Amino acid sequence: MTRCIGGNPTEYMVRLLGDAKEHPVHWQKMMRLAGPDLPLSEEVRLSAQHDTQRFLVDHFKEWSINTDGEVDVLVHWQRHEDDDEDTWEPLEQLVQDVPAPITKYVKDDGHH
Repeated sequence: MTRCIGGNPTEYMVRLLGDAKEHPVHWQKMMRLAGPDLPLSEEVRLSAQHDTQRFLVDHFKEWSINTDGEVDVLVHWQRHEDDDEDTWEPLEQLVQDVPAPITKYVKDDGHH
């Protein structure tokens, strides 16, 4: 982690292992970032670089309330044919990352 973005305690600039550039990262996505005690392996490096990719939402499949009482949404990603690659993402994060599509999904899903 190199610095906080604009004094916001949830957004940080991070320089990932094996990457010379800084990337903005939300604190919730920093789980897989390496600390000083984490050995640098190819798996760790690829995982860190994976976190900076911009995946594009194809569509939302369903939603659920997780054990913390927060809403998660099952996302199907563009260019990913296999449903095994769908992921549960926090609604709060989707509102920040893809506000228009998630807002439409929430409004449309409420009318079914």
